[in-house]
Amino acid sequence: MKLFTSTLFCIIWASVMTSNGAPLKDAFADDFLMGTALGSRARNHSYKFPMRKDARELELVAQEFNCVTAENLMKMEYLQPKEGFFNFEQADEFMAYAEQNDLVVVGHALVWHSQAPGWLFKDKEGNPVSREVLIERMRKHIHTVVGRYKGRIKYWDVVNEAIDTKMVLDDTLPPDEEGNPQKKQVAFYRNSPWLQIIGEDYIELAFRFAHEADPEARLLYNDYSMTDKAKVDFAAEMIRGLKARGITVHGAGMQAHWHLDYPDVEALQYSIDTLVSAGVKVSITELDIGVLPRASEYHGADVNRREELRAELNPYSNSIPAEVLNEQAEQYRAVFDVFLANSEHIERVTVWGVTDRYTWKSDWPVPGRSAYPLLFDRAYQPKPAYHALKKLLAAGKPNIVVIICDDQNDSVAGMGGHPQAKTPNIDRLSERGVRFANAASNCPLCGPSRASLWSGLHPVTSGYYGSNQHANRWRNNPEIGSVQTVFETFTANGYRNFATGKIHHNGHEELDIFENPDGFPGFGSLPNFGPMPNDGKPENLRHGIAPPWWPEAWRTGSGWGDGFGALRDVSSFGEGYGYTSFYHGKPWKFRNGHDRDPMPDEVHAAEAVEFLGKEHDTPFLLTVGFTRPHSPWYAPQEYFDLFPLEDVELAPMLENDAADCSKILTEQQDIAQPWGWKKYKTIMENGGEQRLKEWTQAYLACVAFVDDQTGKVLEALEQSPYATNTIIIFTSDHGYHMGEKDYLFKYSPWEESVRIPFIVAGPGVAENKECMSPVSLIDLYPTLLDFAGLSQPHQLSGFSLRPLLEHPMVGRWDGPEFSLAASASKVNVEVNVPAKASDQHFSLRTEQWRYIRCRNGEEELYDHENDPYEWKNLAQNPEYETQIKSMRAQLKQALRTY
Repeated sequence: MKLFTSTLFCIIWASVMTSNGAPLKDAFADDFLMGTALGSRARNHSYKFPMRKDARELELVAQEFNCVTAENLMKMEYLQPKEGFFNFEQADEFMAYAEQNDLVVVGHALVWHSQAPGWLFKDKEGNPVSREVLIERMRKHIHTVVGRYKGRIKYWDVVNEAIDTKMVLDDTLPPDEEGNPQKKQVAFYRNSPWLQIIGEDYIELAFRFAHEADPEARLLYNDYSMTDKAKVDFAAEMIRGLKARGITVHGAGMQAHWHLDYPDVEALQYSIDTLVSAGVKVSITELDIGVLPRASEYHGADVNRREELRAELNPYSNSIPAEVLNEQAEQYRAVFDVFLANSEHIERVTVWGVTDRYTWKSDWPVPGRSAYPLLFDRAYQPKPAYHALKKLLAAGKPNIVVIICDDQNDSVAGMGGHPQAKTPNIDRLSERGVRFANAASNCPLCGPSRASLWSGLHPVTSGYYGSNQHANRWRNNPEIGSVQTVFETFTANGYRNFATGKIHHNGHEELDIFENPDGFPGFGSLPNFGPMPNDGKPENLRHGIAPPWWPEAWRTGSGWGDGFGALRDVSSFGEGYGYTSFYHGKPWKFRNGHDRDPMPDEVHAAEAVEFLGKEHDTPFLLTVGFTRPHSPWYAPQEYFDLFPLEDVELAPMLENDAADCSKILTEQQDIAQPWGWKKYKTIMENGGEQRLKEWTQAYLACVAFVDDQTGKVLEALEQSPYATNTIIIFTSDHGYHMGEKDYLFKYSPWEESVRIPFIVAGPGVAENKECMSPVSLIDLYPTLLDFAGLSQPHQLSGFSLRPLLEHPMVGRWDGPEFSLAASASKVNVEVNVPAKASDQHFSLRTEQWRYIRCRNGEEELYDHENDPYEWKNLAQNPEYETQIKSMRAQLKQALRTY
């Protein structure tokens, strides 16, 4: 065998294309084999031209298909150009490629009147050979070829195109309206040399010889125009006769060289039913859908047919209009809809070629035309027809709505966080589904948490822990940037995608990942931390100023992220005072009370509501990212009124709670963004406990505000046609301290920072249940794939929560008995270089315990059964040495696993 086969093939096949989502072979894995055909370099089908070795085409085949047919390489004129001389070089190379890529092989075709060598039907004098001679030539060819590949080729097209049709007068019908005799189509055995010399039993003999050569191979009769009633009826009767005589026939192949207006789906269904009634399986063997005008009403596929090239027959010589491609996509969808409905009877669907670059229809029946019949275009890219098949598969799958908040801790009704939290809408969702009371962020900071969530990769896998998160963007991380986000995976598999608001960290948006193949807008409005009070000075337009209603002592040293309070008219503070949006500094108008511009989260909610009000012909993934309760904590007055300041309670806190914590954290403040201690200190130095109450009121007001926005989305969904077939997820990227451990921020390894709300509701999900199993955000991606019936586009770090959603109390799932979160230290990390796990702080949570191990080896252990607020570090208590050792081992295993 040539060096090409043994080396270059191996290199090519190692490359995996991921841009199209789940390949066709996986998408239809539960229905039938998905095949294609590979041909020779030349279009004249002469054996001397070798197998086409287009690396991109071959890579596409290996990625998308699990079955392959030799378009020409196994036809008789290729394999036995001279009597007794067999040329297997190209067929062997084809087989090597197929076997290296685990492709089921179809041998095509053993007995055919066309593409037969010139010597086959004649003797040395040029006269027709005898019946006995031709039978022996057939037997020898079949035994030699099938025998060579015995056990390696699963399917053989044993006899090809043995049936012909014509129109004849029908005396049983009255004349038509113009008085002309009516005609009908009749089928009969094609008057080929096989029939002329041997007789009708040549078909029987061919099947006998093939079965003798390989008793395990599946044997098919293959023909075109098999949706014509006369032809399929004749074929079915022929197969019945063969089987009645003890002949092994496993299947019938429908070549399926079809067109935009052909076949009718009812005729297709009739043909499948008719062939199945003959006791065989059906294979769609040579599918392509032409878009070019036909020169006549001929619907067949006779390769010897030729028509004269005329301009009107070649209208798309340079390009093809989108509307024509969409029409073709609809025809592909229509016939595949029939295939899926009959999948128990269909073994294989094979498209006759890989891309429009190489298609026999470009030269048939009109030489010189540019044809476009396949699923991939000449640039090897998927066409609308490809995406139509993905949409077809997605039909009937659940819609998905994901609502994610920013900095939302467990201050949600029913979660045991702040006792005064008011979240009736989130609570209503919880009553409809499962609330995970022990859910975690995998890295409690916006950038790394969201990068991990949407990629499905744990920070340990990616080395993306959030150090200098503004410069280190997820798309440039060598691990995260090279895999498909959940959005790309769902659009590639037929889902319509729409997202709005804060999805990735602000400024890290990559809007191309939200694009839909059909052009439907995939993204709404970008997130914004505003509105921000402003004094009108140019240098303050971008970030705003501290609230002008604060005392000057409070305002000194405060930044944009420290502000909080009810929105109000600030024009009285001086000329130029007002509000601006964050980043771009555009004016945001507050006039009086409700007479104001909508806040960014209100815009995102409105866009989600508008999306749910539209008609969608495919399932969708709707993702809504609300900014609140992220700082600054501004909200309309009515949300502050829900929490009168005199009644506000502080979060449960213990004096000197941080005294027994790791010194590298509390004294060295070794966190990449160590702002929590500073924020708490500033609050306490500028008003003390009263000031902290005011902040707590603002945080609770922002939580109530975002609950209202969530309610708008939920109400729109409940009033839409999608209410009963939609999975809904509510969560947050991480938690937030409210003063516990003298800390007012996220990014710590403690419960307040790591714990998140995580609620799932929808079809197949238990109602009003709580699950205590430790889960985390990396489990969201595989869970969504599970509900949608999609396979993983890459190795995900998490596990599907579906077993726990169906049986929250006793469900067994594949995930670990812990969740793992990481907080980056101050160790410098080069831009776009994965950080070392050994330089991070880790927090491991089981159902009962939280274990923290800092990069210098300091440890913390908390018993949540008896200490839900993590007030007592047990790591140095010798009574818990066994538990500490167990947690160390679990962490070590987790770091190896991820």
